[in-house]
Order: sequence, then C-alpha cells, then structure tokens
Amino acid sequence: MSWVSNKEFTNVDEFVQWLDESFGDYISKHINDNHVHHTWRPNHDSNKKTSTLQLHKNMRNYHVNTNGWDDVAQHITIGYDGVVILGRDIRKIPVSAKNYNGTTNLHPFAYEMIGDFDKGNDKLEGKQLDAAIKISRYFYKKGKGIVFHRECLINGKQPKTCPGTGIEKSWFMSLVKDSKFDVIKVAVPIKEEVGSVIIETPSKPVASSSKPITQPTPTPTKTLGLVDWMKSKGMDSGYNNRAKLAKEYGIANYSGTASQNEKLLDLLQAGKKPVTSTTKKETTSNSNPKNLGLVDWMNANKMDSSYANREKLAKQYGISGYKGTADQNIKLLEKLTSGAKVSTKTTSSPTIKVGAKVTLKSSATKYATGESIPKSIKGKKYTIQQVGSGKVLLKEIYSWVKTSDLS
Repeated sequence: MSWVSNKEFTNVDEFVQWLDESFGDYISKHINDNHVHHTWRPNHDSNKKTSTLQLHKNMRNYHVNTNGWDDVAQHITIGYDGVVILGRDIRKIPVSAKNYNGTTNLHPFAYEMIGDFDKGNDKLEGKQLDAAIKISRYFYKKGKGIVFHRECLINGKQPKTCPGTGIEKSWFMSLVKDSKFDVIKVAVPIKEEVGSVIIETPSKPVASSSKPITQPTPTPTKTLGLVDWMKSKGMDSGYNNRAKLAKEYGIANYSGTASQNEKLLDLLQAGKKPVTSTTKKETTSNSNPKNLGLVDWMNANKMDSSYANREKLAKQYGISGYKGTADQNIKLLEKLTSGAKVSTKTTSSPTIKVGAKVTLKSSATKYATGESIPKSIKGKKYTIQQVGSGKVLLKEIYSWVKTSDLS
C-alpha cells in the first residue's frame, strides 16, 4: 500500500493498524526513533476554526514555498480532535531536528501535534492525547526511542521547548508504557484526497445499515498468517524475532517475504525442532523460553531497552557499527541470553554520576550532538554536570559527550 499525502484517518486505532500492516517491516529496519513535536502555531484555537487537514496543507505550503523544503517537514500531523493526516512519506528523512534527522537507511519518524503546549496555554488531552500516546506506544513496542524535540541538543543546549514545557517527559512515557493504550482493531473508513475530491474507502466491507458495526470475528487459527498465528500463541511476532526463528529453522536471508513467512509458519505449526540447538541457552539463568525479541526480552528482564543502551551493549559485546538491524539484534540477544562476558575493555569504565571527575579520551572524535571535538580539549579531566542516556554534560566545556569516550 502506498503512502498518500493528505490521507485522513479519523480513528487512531485504524491508523496504527494501517501503518503496521503497510510499513511494519520498513519501520523495524529503517526507523530508529519517534520524534515528538508541537506546532506552537497553529494552536488549538486555530484548529477549532479550521480543519486539521486544511492546517496541515497550510503547513506544507509554508514549508515548501517559504522554507524551500521538498515537502512538509513531518510524517504525520495530529489534530486536537485526534484526526491524523499523512504528510512526508515515511521512507523519506524528516526535517525534524538539526543533526538528528538520520539517513535514508535509518531515520526517525516525526509527528506534529497541533497546539501550543507550553505551560499556561493549550493542554494535551482527550482524543489528541490518546492518538499521540497510541502512536508513540506502537513505536516504543517495536524498540524505537521516544524523543522530544527539546532533547535533541545543539552544543549541549535545548534548541526549543518543543513539544512544550507543559508536557513532562516522565508523564508522557508513563502513558506510552501503559498497555491500556494498545490499539483496538476496528473497521472504519479512511478519507483520502484525490485532486479536490474526498473519497472514503472502507478498510473492510461495511456492515449492513440494519445491524450495528461490531468487532470483526476472529479468523480460524488454521487460516491465520504467520504474524497473527504467533500473536495467538503469545509469541513475539516482531520482525527481529521472526528473523531469528527463520535463521534457527534454516531459512536463509530472511526478509519477511510471503514465501518465507509461509515456510516458517508451516515449520512452527508442525512442531519441528529448530536446526540450531538452543539447549545450552535454555539452561542459563538468562534463558529465553518464550522466544522474545531483543527489546521485549530486555523489558521482561527489567533492562533499559532504549536504542542508546542497546548501542552501548552492542559495543561492549564486540558488535561494531550497531544500527539496530535484525541481524545485530539477534547477535546481541544471543550474547545476553548466553551469559557471555562483555569485553574486558569495559572493566575500567569510569563512574558516571553528577560531580564525578572523568577524562575525555584522546580517541574521541565527535560530541554526542555530532560536531567534531577539537584536539585542544582531549585528554583532559572534566566534571560531570548532567547525565543523559549514553552521554554526559561536561561542566568546564558545557558540552555533551558520549560516555564511551570517557575514562
């Protein structure tokens, strides 16, 4: 299914369901984070007078004709009424945050919530809050980071208050982690603009007007596809785990094709034993009897499953150039579940806490924000002023550096 600009979803559950069915595998491989923004202008007052679709069009017009960009900056816009409008193609790099926009192969998914959420102004609540949390929860469950624009520091400083000083990150994430925000499968029409005509396309056959619309009847198990069958058995159906299982069952170069999924489903339903023996792994204290993917396994074992921590662990276990690919996640999961020892190079890691004295390694090349580190400040001792995820703010130079560049 294609990504059509200005397509309108009036129901967030339908949007997330469509997104996963259409681009789930792409997201697993090529999206690293979910960037959260507010528009500031337009705000809720504007949205109550003008439709979300029209405000979205106005933003695109400004971004293209005034800023000179190739498209609207964000991948989707979320209205105060919970309406979701498709913007920039998900396969294109967003104009989200300087130095944090990524590459064509690995970039964030950015959304804009219409509103001014700085303290004392609009309030994120109701359908708009529900839509934002459900969308971010979808990405969170796929192992992606949830990043506020204000966290994308430039020279150690916040570029903006976005998505607003009235939204506390801890509160937002507590909702993202709440299972009550899991999406519900529904059958509602999707509005999409073709020229000047709005066409409503039912996502599934519409029920007779004489009968109420109800939840679709569950498909018999024998006709389920691989993903739905795995979900019905309580298994992790994410791409990473499917790739791992395919490897164990001798299915080479798994990429999620229909034929590969059918073959893997046949082997699982037949109760076949994996080609790769897992006996040794199952006897360790960190075993993975439920065949969870990396992120779900880390969450189940109360570990920080963020991208930054996975990147740090990958480096410690000798997995170079970590980008969160399926193969890298499988290798890291195998290391963690087998109880493998981390590289001895990490045993002399410095204490990372506010007030601690650390030395910036001579081998350090880039600040955590992406700029080059001058030779004149390398090899010197500094004081930690603030601790972030995989990075610290050094007091004397007021700059964020990677913890891996400290000794």
